[in-house]
Amino acid sequence: MKKLLLCITAALLAGLVWNALFNYALSPDVRFWNRCADATDAWNARLRAESGAPCYIFGGGSETRTTIDPAYAQERYGMRVLNAAAQGLYGGPCNAAYALSYLRPGDTLIFPLTAYGLNNEPHPSGLRFLFRRCGWGMYADGWIPCTKRTLRPLAAGDALALSSCFTKLLTTGSFRYRYETDAAVHETGWMQVLTTDERERPAERRGGRRPEGLSQGQIAACLRLQELCRAKGARLVFRLHLAHAGDDCRALQAAAALSAVRAGLCVLRDPRLGCSDNPLDFADTVNHLSPEGVRRQMDSLCPALLHERYWTEEELLRELR
Repeated sequence: MKKLLLCITAALLAGLVWNALFNYALSPDVRFWNRCADATDAWNARLRAESGAPCYIFGGGSETRTTIDPAYAQERYGMRVLNAAAQGLYGGPCNAAYALSYLRPGDTLIFPLTAYGLNNEPHPSGLRFLFRRCGWGMYADGWIPCTKRTLRPLAAGDALALSSCFTKLLTTGSFRYRYETDAAVHETGWMQVLTTDERERPAERRGGRRPEGLSQGQIAACLRLQELCRAKGARLVFRLHLAHAGDDCRALQAAAALSAVRAGLCVLRDPRLGCSDNPLDFADTVNHLSPEGVRRQMDSLCPALLHERYWTEEELLRELR
């Protein structure tokens, strides 16, 4: 009996060790996104060492990691910008928590308004990413609650990621994550996508949907994020991330922005309302920009931030009319 218990205990410990190794060190996509985060850490340390002046911190997923170039913002506009984005799979709550970890008094956090539901449950892979980057500090401000539901994924295995990894090995002969070859990670943390698959597809059409705006749950989560930023002595600004979509999506974006503005939130004013039907703006997906698209995006975002241009209720109502 003792031998059986020892065998079971050893197997459990071996399973936990394997889970930890795969989830935090061996998984190809985990290694890539942590390489992006390492670049952000180094750029953040450089900015903070150069000056105590505030920074603009962009949070989100790959729609932000691939579209915000801090070097361009610094060289052209003299702005201190940090790309503190993760990836979309991690979800709104975890991506916001990751960006919050860089926030200092006087900073401004810029987060995508419609890319994620901030009121969703934290995603298990996002929780593991946060633990790798922030340790137990991920629970410090209460944005991510410390509960059984958010603690269990830290040690649990990821069967989907593991099976996908081995399937890829069997079919392609390599574990390599696609962006290891299809993207370049700059010293600033900007992830430049090197492929241009999206240019071959027409702009996405979203007509026929009624522009209803954000739900009450989404608004409540946005307001809570704003309170956390204020508690850190920082500001929160939302933006409409640019997507490869036609003008018929403008009403949906305007309605979302209008509900946020009416709740007392700041939404950065972008005349395109997050919609572009120009294929040259995009790289491999509807949310990943090409280098020329990044420059056009930065030339829109940076002046708006510097001059504090935000959407007003009247302007958004005119757009909806």
